[in-house]
Amino acid sequence: MLSFQGEIQRLKGGLVNVEKINQLDVKISKLEKDVTKAQNFVVDQQTLGFSKAFQQAKYFYKIPLDEENFDVGKDLYSL
Repeated sequence: MLSFQGEIQRLKGGLVNVEKINQLDVKISKLEKDVTKAQNFVVDQQTLGFSKAFQQAKYFYKIPLDEENFDVGKDLYSL
C-alpha cells in the first residue's frame, strides 16, 4: 500500500525530471542553432574565397569569366 507522502515524493521527482528534460531541450536547441550558424559561416567563407580566386583569375590572367559558355568544371586555361 502506498503512503500519501510517498506518492507526493514520487510525483515531485517526476516533476524534477520533466524540468531537467525541458532545460536540456532548450540547451540542445541552442546548440543546434550554434552549429547551423557555424556551418553557414564556413560555407560563406569558402564561397568568398572562391569568388576572390575567380576575380584574380579574371584580372591577372584575362580569363573570360563573363561569357555564358564558361564552366569552371570543364574549362582549362594555360599560361
